[in-house]
Amino acid sequence: WYFAEEMSLNTQKPYAERCYPPVKIQKLVEPISCEKVEDSFVYDFGFNKVTGVDFSADQSGIILAPKYVKNTDLARISFGQSIAVTPLQLLTAACSVINGGNLYQPYFVQSISDDHGKTLVENKPVVVKQVISEKTSALMRSMLESVVKEGGGKNASVEGYKVGGKTGTAQKYRDGVIVQGVHVGSFFGFAPADDPKIAILVTVDEAQMYNDYGSVTAAPYAGQILQKMLNPVTLLLPMKTLDAVHQGNRLLLPLKLQG
Repeated sequence: WYFAEEMSLNTQKPYAERCYPPVKIQKLVEPISCEKVEDSFVYDFGFNKVTGVDFSADQSGIILAPKYVKNTDLARISFGQSIAVTPLQLLTAACSVINGGNLYQPYFVQSISDDHGKTLVENKPVVVKQVISEKTSALMRSMLESVVKEGGGKNASVEGYKVGGKTGTAQKYRDGVIVQGVHVGSFFGFAPADDPKIAILVTVDEAQMYNDYGSVTAAPYAGQILQKMLNPVTLLLPMKTLDAVHQGNRLLLPLKLQG
């Protein structure tokens, strides 16, 4: 068995060199009782709630009602099972980890003006709550940068820039049973890693290849998008709209960080 205290001893060791098995992650959430799950990280990061985005299809995801949560469920939620979230929820939560610790309400449209240039609608960054400290956020940025420099996120690297990120590989269920060999690969990336300005989430559903991990299926696309967005000319342009980049049947959403 691994204890949570052990994890705090090696924070200076590159995150990419560490491998925390599920049992070790589970130990971190043991202090959270099932009765207090509503006050835990699950809800702090906006899961099980709509994001408040200016779009009618906003969804809250799927999480067991607190009264039904058992210790085994809480342990599995800690490493991404027994929970279903939307891509926008995931991206919003991930941004809060690297932007200084603030969970923001996302929006697609910055402003709407009439034919005479009068502003009819204007959205501005709104902080929902602070979920982690600035110190913890800085540590996470450093750790996630090492994932791209030395770990599973190498395929998302962009020459000349500091990029951070994390891979993901989710199992899929059909008729209540895990489907063998079928996954959703994903990659959350941001740049510059030491002072994030943009963040993206790329997902690839059921890639038709033997190795369908997020590091192989999603990270390369993230790297290509970041490379284009980090072009000096692009960075000088005002980001007044959200550009949707299509690749096959995947929708890749590059977002400018709030704040």
